[in-house]
Amino acid sequence: MRKQFTDEVRNLAWASLPDPTGKDVFRFETSGPWWELLDSLDVSLAVSREYEHHLLLLGGNGGRPWQSVLSIPHPSGLYWDEARRELIASSTRTPNQLFFLRALSEGDYAREVVPADLARPDATLFVPVRSILLPGTLYIHDLVLLGDEIHVTATGHNFLARIPRDGGWERVWWPRCVDGLGRASFDQNYLQLNSIARGASPETSVYTAFSDETSGPKPWKAGYGPRGRGVLFDGATREPTVRDLTCPHSARFRDGKVWLCNSGYGELGVVDGGRHQAVARVPGFTRGLALAGDHALVGLSKVIDFYEPYAPGLDPRQTRCGIVAIDLRSGAEVASLVWPAGYQIYDVQLLPGVTRPLLPAKPGQPDNINVYLRYLG
Repeated sequence: MRKQFTDEVRNLAWASLPDPTGKDVFRFETSGPWWELLDSLDVSLAVSREYEHHLLLLGGNGGRPWQSVLSIPHPSGLYWDEARRELIASSTRTPNQLFFLRALSEGDYAREVVPADLARPDATLFVPVRSILLPGTLYIHDLVLLGDEIHVTATGHNFLARIPRDGGWERVWWPRCVDGLGRASFDQNYLQLNSIARGASPETSVYTAFSDETSGPKPWKAGYGPRGRGVLFDGATREPTVRDLTCPHSARFRDGKVWLCNSGYGELGVVDGGRHQAVARVPGFTRGLALAGDHALVGLSKVIDFYEPYAPGLDPRQTRCGIVAIDLRSGAEVASLVWPAGYQIYDVQLLPGVTRPLLPAKPGQPDNINVYLRYLG
């Protein structure tokens, strides 16, 4: 099990990868008005199933089930660029890649290279239009746009990087705790700096990390693991403003407050007055958070046996892979979707106003030609 879901050998490039479990990892079960809720919020969702190497799009289908899948090596952070109608996905590891998938418009179908008899899908088709190759050791987790520029957490090197759209990277922000270490400040992963609550700039954003210790590579692994060592860094001071978290992820701003996943305890919480307060607790390693209306859509992951110390507040046997909708006002669970044979989620991203989102998955016809990628994009 551990090798199936943590094998980095597969993470080499855009590829059509086999189902690593031999099970139907996409069969889902829902509780409550799951599909109806997505429609009432006027959103579809993008979901990265990282260790299973799949990107999923779901929802937005008149209250009826809709799910589309594409194989991408180790997808992690996701971001919806509304202005360009592009979904940006980080494919983390070797090499790190950023993929740009654009929602096609009427003009795309009217181009001369598209045959008149092409069967146009009754859906919003997303196709890959470009990618950026980056060093695998950047180990990118979250990505956001600050202004019109892509910024990512270079988790492997303790800093926030700006990624020009023509490639390369530039270090633009880092926690104060790595100052004064010389080259060692950035040559190894101390902090597991992973998520960004997006402000207007790096200085007005905040960041989650597993710790602020710099005694060695990943020092939070020592002793009892990362329990209570997690922090929230302030962008302006570069210092922790909240402590006593356990494997925090997915920080998001909402109405001047920071919401985040205190993952090791399966919690969704809010930072108020400099303290983290749990709003809801669910049976999964919470990671991936999208806020829509009065609801939070929170990703749940099963706990990998090797990483049980990362989840001291969870019973690994009871953890699930899925997404739960939580009422932000009461903390009550409203609806959920679970993949019984699924495993790990990294991110959940809103696609506002997108209906029936479709990915150009590997074709099943004998000639093995993907007609969408042949003509469109």
